[in-house]
Amino acid sequence: MTSLTATTPEADYDTLANRFRPIFARIAEGASAREQDHQLPFAEIKELTASGFGALRVPVSDGGFGATLPQLFRLLTELAAADSNIPQALRGHFAFVEDRLVSTGPQRALWLERFVKGEIAGNSWTEVGTVKIGDVLTKVSPDHKSTTGGFRINGTKYYSTGSIFADWIDTFAQRTDNEVKVIAVVNAHQPGVAHSDDWDGFGQRTTGSGTSTFTDAAVEAGNVIDFDTRFKYQTAFYQAVLLAVLAGSIKAAEREIATEVRNRTRIFSHGNADSFAADPQILQVVGQVSARAYAAEATLERAARALQGA
Repeated sequence: MTSLTATTPEADYDTLANRFRPIFARIAEGASAREQDHQLPFAEIKELTASGFGALRVPVSDGGFGATLPQLFRLLTELAAADSNIPQALRGHFAFVEDRLVSTGPQRALWLERFVKGEIAGNSWTEVGTVKIGDVLTKVSPDHKSTTGGFRINGTKYYSTGSIFADWIDTFAQRTDNEVKVIAVVNAHQPGVAHSDDWDGFGQRTTGSGTSTFTDAAVEAGNVIDFDTRFKYQTAFYQAVLLAVLAGSIKAAEREIATEVRNRTRIFSHGNADSFAADPQILQVVGQVSARAYAAEATLERAARALQGA
């Protein structure tokens, strides 16, 4: 991946975005068919990660693009306008990138290098059943056979958005030796990890939000991270990604409505103009959608700037 040379970050947004806009356009072409056929966007996410999209927030000095949070969320909005499922699927990845970016541990450089290489993380936090507040059923235990102080993880997670596409899984768990809540970053490419695309509840259909099962899966010692060190603005970050998805969805609706109005040639005898596109009642509806799209993007921009200073 070739990095951009940063000058004034905000001034470079179009330069950054133009790198990915042709990919966004290709993603948009097949979005409707994928949604209708329940086809997961493996190829689309692979193309994005190969282009360096997953390393947007990695500093230029570390091989990334050094994007600010406002720039990241603007790009996610553009991506959502192409296919709203994909930024949702990458939500856990960008949260984990943010956590590693603000960390000060010895593995920070290793993770940034992985992101630059195109490796991405999934999300695996939610459990179901009789889980009391504060309880965690997924357990991480010392692997007494390991010569490097490694661990083994066992448990089942649901609604694990993006994990089916991921190389690493950001997993909320509890250690059995000291009962400390941790993040276990599990290598997804091992026999002890299984994913099912079985989510049938609310929300989008091709985000890979299914079940992740861990059966004695190995976890390196350095990948068991004390949960208390998690980046403090994570909840706001997660919600900002969802706002980007909404803003992009409204932007796509605005674009499609405008296209339909512009291309319609039939008019009504009781209409208010000689063409459908000039009818003030029709234009009022288009304007209302456009206003909502603008408001959503403006709200996201304000939230992103607040997070940038967090």
